Amino acid sequence: MQETTIDGSVPDPLETVVATLAAASRYDVLLGIIPVAYASAILVAGLSSVPLVVTMLVASLVGVVVIADACYLNPPTEARS
Repeated sequence: MQETTIDGSVPDPLETVVATLAAASRYDVLLGIIPVAYASAILVAGLSSVPLVVTMLVASLVGVVVIADACYLNPPTEARS
């Protein structure tokens, strides 16, 4: 199924991806880092001789740092009007 606009044209997929990435906030990016860290840990453990436990420990530490940064060091603030 292909998305069409009101005028019937099909939007460029690259423009759609760029618009979505441009709309992502800092916190969206931080939340995206966590699964990337775990996926990277699995990949590194599978392709090298580093044990999975070690790579998962590193990925967990990355997740803790990201969550601590997002929640405590740079928490979201309410927009002041």
